[in-house]
Amino acid sequence: MKLEELKKEFRELQDRLEILMERSGWEKWEDFDLEDMPEDAEGKYFIEEGRWMMDKLYAVKQELRYLNKPVTKEGFLHKNERGRYELGDYEFTAGGSLEAYVFDEYSEEYRWLHTRIEHDGKDYIIVGYKGSPEAVKVRIRR
Repeated sequence: MKLEELKKEFRELQDRLEILMERSGWEKWEDFDLEDMPEDAEGKYFIEEGRWMMDKLYAVKQELRYLNKPVTKEGFLHKNERGRYELGDYEFTAGGSLEAYVFDEYSEEYRWLHTRIEHDGKDYIIVGYKGSPEAVKVRIRR
């Protein structure tokens, strides 16, 4: 399989999961919205196991939704006059999602790390990166 084929499969999987979440009621209620909830032990067991799986599938769907978004900005952060970091016209606050191009000591190579901006009481930091937020290349997906 080639990378583009894998990306296509992931987009299709995201679409399929979106349909499953909507039709089952999971997207709205975080539980099943069935017309015929089971009363017997076997049906209740299926629902219980289904809830466990749907929680996992919901997390996968959210990751696919993020991964399938295009990269819209890439570059280096700079601190603005309000003490917040920005990339172009996008200003980050605590919890803001981004990807940082960091050196991975385990693989001994640079890679993109999906992370977030947080405030440590003194300044904003990039979670999982020890250096200054201005010293690492970042990108965002929207």
